[in-house]
Amino acid sequence: MQSKHYLFVGGVFGEFLSCRYLGSYFGEITQELTKRSASTSVFQPSSFRRIEDSIPHLMKTICQTRAKFPKKELILVGHSKGSLDVLMTLLSFPKLITSVDQVILFHTPFHGASIIPRTPLKYVTRVVKALQSLEPGVARKKLETLMSKLSQTEKDTLFSKIQVVKSSVDDSRRSHPLIRFAHQMMSRDGIRNDGVLSLRDQECPFGFKESYQPIFHGDLFTSQPLSFFNTQQKLELFHEIVAPASLT
Repeated sequence: MQSKHYLFVGGVFGEFLSCRYLGSYFGEITQELTKRSASTSVFQPSSFRRIEDSIPHLMKTICQTRAKFPKKELILVGHSKGSLDVLMTLLSFPKLITSVDQVILFHTPFHGASIIPRTPLKYVTRVVKALQSLEPGVARKKLETLMSKLSQTEKDTLFSKIQVVKSSVDDSRRSHPLIRFAHQMMSRDGIRNDGVLSLRDQECPFGFKESYQPIFHGDLFTSQPLSFFNTQQKLELFHEIVAPASLT
């Protein structure tokens, strides 16, 4: 069985959520994977940079990771805006597509984050530049432009490796108060959502393989108080979605 390396790419404010007492972003899942003989690393794009500014850094990280683990299966795992970073980097540097073995995109804001104009986040987009990529329609337009430049062979290879995981939850009681507020606000308007993104925000316009999970935005990759999933629940869900062979 070929060993695996997981490269996780985080979303907006991930550099703050990585703090143990705020969410330990990716902490639990990476520890558990390491215990099961997989290797892991995390790339956290700056919340104060646009996606375009982060792409060269992620490209370099992917190349370095491939070189460091030439015999391992390389799996990219994007979360939230980090999924856009992953996809835009692969589309901007198509030769990277053949260097990775699997790409899993969780909670991807293909159509932006419709919650931003309805919250105080709209006042900080000039400073938190990563949020500019989540304005309605911005990311999809950039992705469509990049996708149109791929050859058919590159598209076929990319489509064979990508899986998109969408989510929404109907009951807001099992959520952190901050998530609960946003979840209830959207739910009152009849909008299915995961506490951060609406289900429509996550609709993939490109025909990638898709799956659905009834989980909140931070359930899988953060710890308490942002997630009420215990470690075993996270591992089992990750096992189910991503790579059961690596966890057995």
